[in-house]
Amino acid sequence: MSVTALDKIREIENKAAEEIKALKQTAVSELVKSIVIAKEKLQEAKDFLGALELEYKQLTGKDLQGNKVEARAPKGSYREFANSAELAETLRKNGGTLNRKGFNTAGYSLKSAIQLAKANPGEYEYTQTGPQGTVTLK
Repeated sequence: MSVTALDKIREIENKAAEEIKALKQTAVSELVKSIVIAKEKLQEAKDFLGALELEYKQLTGKDLQGNKVEARAPKGSYREFANSAELAETLRKNGGTLNRKGFNTAGYSLKSAIQLAKANPGEYEYTQTGPQGTVTLK
């Protein structure tokens, strides 16, 4: 049986279809890589811009629109104590007693200090003072 022109056409079409499928897969992989790289660059740019804006705010006391910025850190921006030893060390460095303002100045939340103080009553004393409180190293 001889190969007809129609057979050659079908063979070429099949090879072309396979090649197109492989090229599409390669194109998709390249696009995904490009998207990932672009997202990383975008995040780096956002981080850099945020750092610049923060520096501007610290230098001028205003945001880019000229509005005064809040002097204290936003609520919830303070670290939590990782363990009781970290709380004890922070209290030792600050005279053995700290209130909310003292913990915030040290970069920690009062809430996490209270939780540790209540969990370890032999090491710490917690005193409620109005809506706040004081934690003391025993």
